[in-house]
Amino acid sequence: MNVIILDTGLSSIVHGPSIINQINLLAPESADEDDNGHGTLCGSAIKYYSNTNVNFYSIKMLNEEKKSSSEYLIQALDYAKTIDIRIIHMSLSTTNLGKIDELKRIIKELSNSGKIIVASMPNSGKLGFPAALREVIGVDGALFNDHK
Repeated sequence: MNVIILDTGLSSIVHGPSIINQINLLAPESADEDDNGHGTLCGSAIKYYSNTNVNFYSIKMLNEEKKSSSEYLIQALDYAKTIDIRIIHMSLSTTNLGKIDELKRIIKELSNSGKIIVASMPNSGKLGFPAALREVIGVDGALFNDHK
């Protein structure tokens, strides 16, 4: 099964043999190595919980502070339309509605082509996109207050 991860990149040390292609939108001339660890962790979780062989496409679009832009998200999703993948994994979201129409169009195209799209909601608890779209499996994280 082929999965694309839109995140901080993937470590070639951890996932090397499973990586089909890596793209760095932040610095196209540079390597796609994960300088945060988040993308690599997501890839490891997908492999661990999958009951099949997993291969990855990786788009590094989040910087070391896990920040990015709607333009990079649109560019990454456009690329996802051109490759043989089953799942699009985005542990990211935006509350910026400036590109919402374009984002809705691309997500609908991806969904109509049979791709499964998973995205997280913002840690702020606000409504976030693309997770809030009908075609996307939106995932929310847990918030712990350290109470026993």
